[in-house]
Amino acid sequence: MTGIVGKPKVGYPVPALTGAIERYLGWDRLKNAVLAGAEGLGTALLSLKEFNRYGLKIVGVFDADERLIGGDLHGFEVRPLGFLPGIARSANARVGIITLPAGLAQGAADLMVSAGVRAIWNLASIPVRVPDGVFVENGDFYFPLAALSCRLERQGEGERA
Repeated sequence: MTGIVGKPKVGYPVPALTGAIERYLGWDRLKNAVLAGAEGLGTALLSLKEFNRYGLKIVGVFDADERLIGGDLHGFEVRPLGFLPGIARSANARVGIITLPAGLAQGAADLMVSAGVRAIWNLASIPVRVPDGVFVENGDFYFPLAALSCRLERQGEGERA
């Protein structure tokens, strides 16, 4: 898949393989993104400075909460959610990130789709519906939590045996 050929008993040339994987994942090309949700998880995501390393450049932050609008969040001015389509269009944003409360998530997804966003990372607590041709990755925190809990319980069973 990567086009990199390894050698028996030697392996793969690591820099070339790393570069090929980054190209395959699209991490070697920055994609502009918009973030809907300036509290909690949205704030935590913006504090991560490594998005560029993974091909993502956040170009705008939006929220529906009047208390947050106009404030500064890690160097971004928080703008009203209604401004999202215009800014996303002008920045050619193809990725959207949703960290809003459940009741606002679908509306944010609709605004993103209307602006030409083609991939949405939905971290809201409910799934969103989008038309064909738009990709959604729903971030569910409960499955990883269940896996951790199960592993911890199984480890405890082994210690009790």
